[in-house]
Amino acid sequence: MRATAMAGLGLTTATAALADCSDARGISLPESAELSSYSGYYVGGDGCFYDPHSIDVMTVPPAVGASGMRDERLIFVNGANPKAGREPYFLKLLAEARDIPTVGVLNTQTDENLSSPPTIKGVSAVKTLESLMLQALETGSDLLVRGGSGGASVVSVALVRTKMRWAARHPRPRKLDDTLRQLKVETFGGVGFFYPDGPSYVHYANLKDPNAQRLGVLNPLVKPGQGAVIALFQDTLAPLEADYEVLTPENEIILSHHGFGVYNANQRDFDRLYRFSPKILPYRFVPLISKSS
Repeated sequence: MRATAMAGLGLTTATAALADCSDARGISLPESAELSSYSGYYVGGDGCFYDPHSIDVMTVPPAVGASGMRDERLIFVNGANPKAGREPYFLKLLAEARDIPTVGVLNTQTDENLSSPPTIKGVSAVKTLESLMLQALETGSDLLVRGGSGGASVVSVALVRTKMRWAARHPRPRKLDDTLRQLKVETFGGVGFFYPDGPSYVHYANLKDPNAQRLGVLNPLVKPGQGAVIALFQDTLAPLEADYEVLTPENEIILSHHGFGVYNANQRDFDRLYRFSPKILPYRFVPLISKSS
């Protein structure tokens, strides 16, 4: 395992001492913990997990980049088959890559139930996201949400639910999509077929990623959301997931194109990319130069 990086989170190895939670409300979990009971919990930069019913997202200790603490937050929803030690580590890598304080929302779906919205015991990731989105709309503040792989399907369901509930509360259809635009949504290698119009979207797709081709925005049947930017790149990197589980040769090849590492290495500031949005057209492809080339 990546001992040096993990040590900064209090998680040096799979058998090391549990994370030292910055807030007493945080829960330390061993590497081998069964996570289904914690669906929708916040993941903190201190390596701990927080019940969204007992703590505000802005008080969850975030992972931070070089600029340190700021008021803004990036909300990250992980893909399928999460690991208790891996998710805080990936959260830290994302915060460093984007230089923005980052908090996770734990998605506990597995490959087997990926096609079904998460309603497992505990607080579901969809409900947590829906609450955050509605709160942002009520306060008129921007919310930046990023869904990786299967986490994108969780984000898309939360967006549909949020749009329906907001429309019911505020029946002004002409202003609905304008209001929803303050929800800034990113997906990388996203597994999802429908993104409702209104929110601002940037979808990252590796042209070498088979999941993006079959189950993501490179599939012509997918609705990426009105005015979406689809950021294209081509890259291959050794999968970071191999540090946390034994991969078959087939999975290692897939994750070298679809895993967290290759997408984390190829991303840009949201507003910098979204300025290419066609707005009145369905979507636009924007090619990126791979950062790891």
